[in-house]
Amino acid sequence: MDSFKIGTWFSYQKPRWEIKLDGCEENVIEKTGLSRERLIKVLKVLHDNEIID
Repeated sequence: MDSFKIGTWFSYQKPRWEIKLDGCEENVIEKTGLSRERLIKVLKVLHDNEIID
C-alpha cells in the first residue's frame, strides 16, 4: 500500500524511496553499512532537501 488516509482531512503519499525500501531485503540494506532505521533517516533528509524523489 503506497498511500493511506488519516481521518478525512489528511492524505499521505509515500515517496518512491520509501515504497521501494519497504520491500527491500535485509541483506541489501546490510551492504550499505547502515541499519534500516539509519538508512531511513538518511533518505528522509535527502528527500526533504529535494535531493531524491
